[in-house]
Amino acid sequence: MSNEQTLVNQALEAYAAAVHAKDVDAFAALYNDNVHIYDSWGQWQYTGIESWRSMAAEWFSSLGDERVQVEFNDVQYLRELRRKPRKLEK
Repeated sequence: MSNEQTLVNQALEAYAAAVHAKDVDAFAALYNDNVHIYDSWGQWQYTGIESWRSMAAEWFSSLGDERVQVEFNDVQYLRELRRKPRKLEK
């Protein structure tokens, strides 16, 4: 397994652990401060880490005593994708 794949797996494991633990700080730490999430849980967009953090806090608190178990069963790795630049037409 490549170093890149190991890093991806670690991020996925950290996500699953944060969700299962309902740990808002650990969940938010997985995202950049300038995160922009689209079309999630009936909300068109979340802009910025505080907006995303608030969503996670609300989600986790809505679970009560329940726990969410996240599994990643079909992970595919793409190391690099290069496309030939297209010239823009005027």
